[in-house]
Amino acid sequence: MDWLNYRHKLTDQPVEGGYLVLYTTSGTNPCACVIEKDKRFIADTTTYYALMRSKEEALYVASLLNSRVLANMISNNQARGAFGERHIHTLPLQHIPPFNPQNPLHLKLVEVAKKAHEKAGRPEIKEWLKGVHFNRIRTLGRHILYFELNKIDAIVAKLLG
Repeated sequence: MDWLNYRHKLTDQPVEGGYLVLYTTSGTNPCACVIEKDKRFIADTTTYYALMRSKEEALYVASLLNSRVLANMISNNQARGAFGERHIHTLPLQHIPPFNPQNPLHLKLVEVAKKAHEKAGRPEIKEWLKGVHFNRIRTLGRHILYFELNKIDAIVAKLLG
């Protein structure tokens, strides 16, 4: 058991309320999600996570991480392999301004992200994705959320432009 909890990386994960933003450490494009912290959850070595104070802040950060604008900003600094860019790690964090609930662009990102989050969580979407190989779920999710992701990209372009 001590080996599984090496350097207390399991038991030291945050467990107090709030919202977690998780994103992938590798791949070409960051992929993020928001998890309410009351769910039982363990982050593994292929994800980074951050505990956010509010759902709005979590949705804001996740929408930035899921934007093609941010992916394009980090692509020149990513290691490359046989299939293109492959390491994300902390590169996106250099470009994400702190959440400001007074900033209209931040609030607009939250609004669109809420709609995308609700749409992705619909029971018919979950049912449709059952049995789909995990490698395809992200691609299909991007198709399902096509309009919302385009709106997010337009806002992020203004924000980080």
